[in-house]
Amino acid sequence: MEGWVKWTSFQSMSWVFDFAFKDRLVNVQNRGAAPDLWVETFAPGKRLSLQVPGILRSNDWIHCAVVIKPTELKLYLNGFLLSDRVVEEPDTFRASEFSRSNSLGRSNAKVVWEDDRDFHGRIAEVRVWSQARTEGQILTNTMAKLTGQEPGLLAFYNFADPTQPGRDATGHGHDGKLMGNARIVAAQLPGSASSALVEKVIELDGTSSFVELPPNIFNDLDEATVEAWVKWRSFPADNTARFFSYGELYHDTGIQAEDNGTLDYFISEGQGQVRNVAVPVLLKTNEWYHIAAVSGKRGMKLYFNGVETVTNSHSGSFSAIKNGARFRLGRSVVDREPYVNGQLDEVRVWRAVRSEGEIRENMLKTLTGDEPGLAGYWNFNDGTAKDSSPGRHNGTLQGNAKVVAGRQSAAQEFFIPAMITGKVTDAEGRPLRNADVVLLQKWSGGDQNPVEHSGGIPAAGAQAKQPSLRTACHQGESCQRDQWPQSGWRR
Repeated sequence: MEGWVKWTSFQSMSWVFDFAFKDRLVNVQNRGAAPDLWVETFAPGKRLSLQVPGILRSNDWIHCAVVIKPTELKLYLNGFLLSDRVVEEPDTFRASEFSRSNSLGRSNAKVVWEDDRDFHGRIAEVRVWSQARTEGQILTNTMAKLTGQEPGLLAFYNFADPTQPGRDATGHGHDGKLMGNARIVAAQLPGSASSALVEKVIELDGTSSFVELPPNIFNDLDEATVEAWVKWRSFPADNTARFFSYGELYHDTGIQAEDNGTLDYFISEGQGQVRNVAVPVLLKTNEWYHIAAVSGKRGMKLYFNGVETVTNSHSGSFSAIKNGARFRLGRSVVDREPYVNGQLDEVRVWRAVRSEGEIRENMLKTLTGDEPGLAGYWNFNDGTAKDSSPGRHNGTLQGNAKVVAGRQSAAQEFFIPAMITGKVTDAEGRPLRNADVVLLQKWSGGDQNPVEHSGGIPAAGAQAKQPSLRTACHQGESCQRDQWPQSGWRR
């Protein structure tokens, strides 16, 4: 089943399509009141689902297609595979009590779960096929105007008949009718499926997926900038998930997430000779981040969403590790360490130190590959790990790694970190050593339980408030919760 969909807002558990196929119920929805796209199928005793957090945007048309087989479930966005990672669970949702209607914009679960809301938005060109369509067939026909007589087309709702807007244009008689305040309006669909903000990204399953790239290609770089868009789906317990890794054990460099969300960039020039810069507890799962790591004679620097966050004075780079035996994306060059569970896109290596302005100016752009100083560029837009830079350092997808549709953050959607700096002194103005500095935040208006908005972006419909800040400092001891104000403040 497929169709064009535009959410005006994300109501709680709004189901766009909800159909009954033999003994199965199949629906497409936004999960909760969030921009998370889910596909669910209920069969006796179990639920299968595809879950893609944060992919939707209000007031954007997308083409959504779901292919259902007895043991497979695939979700396509704008003609490209978005997910086939099926989550299987016991049915604890009382699906046997759901109604069994075929609906657009309303949930069959509403008879059991009264808080499910009707879809708020627009739907166009809904098609149901009696066969599993391929990615090529879906993409080819995304923008095509069908006649209704295509082989395998079971039902087709294009809302083109003003006298009977719910008519099935196949002539098979599966006619519907508008209910409540549903109405037909004029709308302009995108000129092409690719006009939506959809990228090709590498899907990494955390168990066997990575990209293998040619060895020894950056050994001569005395300075460099590494950039990528990264989304971690989870962080490994008591370990790290390294998305960029070059060299071999004790002679390598990499960028990784620790189990608590700390972002770390390191250069190891031998056993016990590790230099690094890190930002503690910065990352969250299921969010896209732009990360850039700079090395060279002016020191190591780590940029997050285009902002310099941490530096040190170490002047080494790729040439200092004296080893390029392996080069991997999504997996450490040390085989015993975990794989990345998440997605990766727009990986770039420059043979120069990029400035903050240069990083920020180009982080949302797709490059041509011919930019001066570009030593390697992998954007996966052709479905492979081809290097689009002049070096042509083409890679190979390993294990279950695959190229799927994805959406990076647009400029207004990711948060820019703020840097707070200063000198810590005692009451007489003498510098304090080994001090813990705590930042307290309070939303104006006296909220007793202020909401911490994930990623610094208010949830849809939330009223943004100006934060008040307060600092507390304690020398040589851990800051305890009872040492800072309770009411309305958060640490």
